[in-house]
Amino acid sequence: MSNQDVEIWMPVYIGDMLAKTTRMTTEQIGASFLLLMDYWRNGAIPDDNNIIASITRISSSKVKTLKAVLISSNLLNVQDGEIHSEYLDNLKTQAESNKSAKAERAKKAAEARWNKSQDNASTKHENSNTYADNMHNTSNAHAYTQAMHEQCLDDAKNMLEECPSSSPSSINNISISHDQNLSDSETAEDERFSFDLITVNTRIKLRGLKEITQDDLNKLQEDLQAEYGHKNQMVKNQVLGKLVQWVERRQQTPLAAPDKPNVKPKQAATRSTGLNVNDAWKDQPMNNQPFFGKVELPEGME
Repeated sequence: MSNQDVEIWMPVYIGDMLAKTTRMTTEQIGASFLLLMDYWRNGAIPDDNNIIASITRISSSKVKTLKAVLISSNLLNVQDGEIHSEYLDNLKTQAESNKSAKAERAKKAAEARWNKSQDNASTKHENSNTYADNMHNTSNAHAYTQAMHEQCLDDAKNMLEECPSSSPSSINNISISHDQNLSDSETAEDERFSFDLITVNTRIKLRGLKEITQDDLNKLQEDLQAEYGHKNQMVKNQVLGKLVQWVERRQQTPLAAPDKPNVKPKQAATRSTGLNVNDAWKDQPMNNQPFFGKVELPEGME
């Protein structure tokens, strides 16, 4: 066994060691472990009783007996004036193999991570170059812009289809075209506020409301268009939901009682003339003489 400085633990299999040291004394078991550990770290041991005594910390007289016990238990063997251990050689070979296998697995894992990062960087660089080439190419740039425009239109369509509705019914399919002119837009806005009476009554009956007449529907459509006509983002199904809400609010809100006219109580006929002192006395004869007695005031004088 070569003298190698390997950074590994010496394995101790308890079952094997108990079986091999059954006929040893306590001192011999301790000396055996010291000898095995020296062999594990330093390799072959010279077959010299003094050297063995120095390693095991026992007297030279006990070394001969210890060697015989270790050889009979197949822990040690003597070859060419050196003490070897086939038992430890096998364990050390296995330990070194395990260490090499772990190191190889770690190396492969590191290489895989490195290759993956290199591939990602290369792909990102290639994509960047391709994007730059496309942006510098007039025809490709136009195609890219057109594709992005169509994608935005599709996203807008999906957002409108996912708008919540005031009723459990599903939202009608909506088609959006970027080529619509102004007249088409105005026509679409008018159609948002146009409903047939059967559809409206079906919806409001689902809410437990009373049916309405065509005149009621016409008036509601006019009011809705005046209120929400400027909101181009509203779709027809949302307008229908608003219409149902208006019907519900109007049917559930009772009419307010008419205000009573503010009628003032009639004043007594005796006070209706509203005479003042001067008017009441203007027709009376004037007398500059002093008067002592009672004076009766004209009727109705205030």
